[in-house]
Amino acid sequence: MGRMLKFFADVQGASWYPITALFVFLVFFVGVTWYALRLRRSDVEGWSALPLESNDLKSADDHDRQ
Repeated sequence: MGRMLKFFADVQGASWYPITALFVFLVFFVGVTWYALRLRRSDVEGWSALPLESNDLKSADDHDRQ
């Protein structure tokens, strides 16, 4: 960590790197939070049952056994 801080201190004009990284993180975090809060409950319930809804399709193991 100290080595990285020394690198940024030695590079001229590098003070915007941490600010840019923080900004990108915050934009991503706010975007994902906004997306998660805007989801419809019915969509999420449907997605949660996806791995369990394999009645119509045979799995690869069932197909090999026949």
